[in-house]
Amino acid sequence: MKTIIFVLVIILGCLWGCETRTFTFVSTIPKTLEYTVDQTGAFSETYTLYADDFNDDLDLPEDAIIRAVEIESFAIKAEPQEGNEASDVIIDCYAGTETEPFAENVRIPVNLSLSYKAMPGLASSLVSKLRDELEGFVVDSNPLSIAFRIEGDSDPAGERVHVLIHIQVTITVGYEQESEFPSFL
Repeated sequence: MKTIIFVLVIILGCLWGCETRTFTFVSTIPKTLEYTVDQTGAFSETYTLYADDFNDDLDLPEDAIIRAVEIESFAIKAEPQEGNEASDVIIDCYAGTETEPFAENVRIPVNLSLSYKAMPGLASSLVSKLRDELEGFVVDSNPLSIAFRIEGDSDPAGERVHVLIHIQVTITVGYEQESEFPSFL
C-alpha cells in the first residue's frame, strides 16, 4: 500500500511539474590478467582484454555520462606450478601497440603466498596512455581490445619457469546519470 501511494505521489508530482537532477556515481572493477608460463629461459605471453567483456563486467547504465576513468592500482603475484625451478621471475609489461614497457624489471618472487604485491616500476606516461585506451573501452568500445604482453626470464636466468602469473588492475569509472523528480521533492 505504501508503495502504491509513493508511486501515485511521484506521478502526480510529475504532472504538477518535474525537474531533471544529475547524480554522480563511481564504479570500481578489478580485472585480473592471467598468464601461464611454462618455459626454460626467456618467455613472452599475451593476455587480450576485450572491450565488450570489460563493459559487461562494468555494467554501467546505458544513459551513463562518463566523466572519468582512472587506473587505481596494479598488483602482481606468481604461483609456482609443478616442475618450476625459478625462485624469482623478472618481467617487463607492455600494453597495446606500445614498444616501451609500462612496467620494467618487475621482480616477482615465486612462492605459494597467494597475496598480491603492488607492482613497482610503473612508467606514468605509459600508464596514462593505457588509461586513455581503457576510457575508449567505456565511452565507445574503441579500441575493441587491448593486448597485454609480458616478457621475462627466471632468476637465475635459464631455469625452467612454470608459474601462473596474475596481474590485477583496479579501474574506477566516474559517471553521471540524470533522473526526473517532482519539483516539490
